[in-house]
Amino acid sequence: MVKPWVSLDEQIDILVQRGLTDAPDFRDLIEHTGYYRLSGFAYPFRYRTSGTADSIERSERFLPGSSMHNVVQLYQFDENLRSAVWLAVRELELAVRIRVGHELGRVDPLLHERLEQLWPSGKMARRAAEFTKKLNDALKRSKEEFVIHHRRNYDDHMPVWVLTEALDFGGLVTLFSLAPFDQRCVIADRFGCRADEFESWLRTMNLLRNISAHHARLWNKVVTVRPITKYKENSAQFSACLRNPGKPFAALTILAYLLARMGASSKQRTLQVVLSEFPTHIPGITPAMMGMPRNWDNAPVWQC
Repeated sequence: MVKPWVSLDEQIDILVQRGLTDAPDFRDLIEHTGYYRLSGFAYPFRYRTSGTADSIERSERFLPGSSMHNVVQLYQFDENLRSAVWLAVRELELAVRIRVGHELGRVDPLLHERLEQLWPSGKMARRAAEFTKKLNDALKRSKEEFVIHHRRNYDDHMPVWVLTEALDFGGLVTLFSLAPFDQRCVIADRFGCRADEFESWLRTMNLLRNISAHHARLWNKVVTVRPITKYKENSAQFSACLRNPGKPFAALTILAYLLARMGASSKQRTLQVVLSEFPTHIPGITPAMMGMPRNWDNAPVWQC
């Protein structure tokens, strides 16, 4: 059974009938943003029927006092948050490309061609083989001038500091994970963390990047790629900011920490300003829903 198509006016009528009586005032926004995109931000305003704190089921009816105006305010906060995260992760990604390419190249300019020798068996061997296949396929298809240049002039041997420019963020993280332990430690130390932490954090940052790039809801998203926090969650620097790694705020705190280590204070400050504008005035919407503890901005990690 396929859900029936409904027109824009019918969509607005549905919202009004369910309790968002001011929905007609936002007709243009609904048309240009999309009914189903906005419905994700309207969900917390609906009656709760059952479920747990992590998996709440709600009815189609909205709670008394709910308004489309509040839904839009929540959406706009999330949009500002995603924009700040996108710019911040982009800065981080560039820094990681430089550090990974430089450190691995110092050890072996063609280290990426020998990954299966580094990892001859087990789970890492499978990861290395998969990475190598995907990399070779991508390079064969690439129309980038620097790839074509190395293909023609260097027998298709591209040094790792050039290769890192051809990888997407996910591929970059995988390359880091396949590097020798000593090199991973050197790179991670530049960012003020352990090697296993850094790999975990980068995978979470890639998730944030993808959410932001695809305009998906972020503010109360369940973080499915959870960062390792056990080594720092009791640190005075982080205070209580890492206590809930399944919520976005812990990941955003890690992002703020990495930005500070990079000297990217302006991006950290932008992220902090956006978070400080959380719409606490909206009934039923609290900072705790995204994992923000009280007085989070007093934690040293958020002091720009």
